[in-house]
Amino acid sequence: MTGIVLKEDVNGAVRNGVANSLQIAGFHLNDRKRVLCGSIETFSVDDTRSPASWTLKMRYVVIDTASRKVVFSTIKTVKQKSPKFTNSTIAIEDTVKLSVDALIEDPGFVKAVN
Repeated sequence: MTGIVLKEDVNGAVRNGVANSLQIAGFHLNDRKRVLCGSIETFSVDDTRSPASWTLKMRYVVIDTASRKVVFSTIKTVKQKSPKFTNSTIAIEDTVKLSVDALIEDPGFVKAVN
């Protein structure tokens, strides 16, 4: 059995990774009309063999602030492989970026935030 030690909380690392990936992709995060909320359903790593397999299942929800109604909701699951002894921070960032890429490719998300 192995363990992964992180310098920051996984929730914080994922939140920051999502925000950074969306900003890099050109999404404005200071729009007060719609709010993106997210929660980690599952985030796991299987490093019993090499390469390690990282899995992230995220729930994304876009809420209209005026009506407080959900205008978009989805769950995105991504998997990636990385070397067994890779830097965990980099592996988390890469996995989160894959999740955000899947979110951005969803036409329902793009419609909800535009």
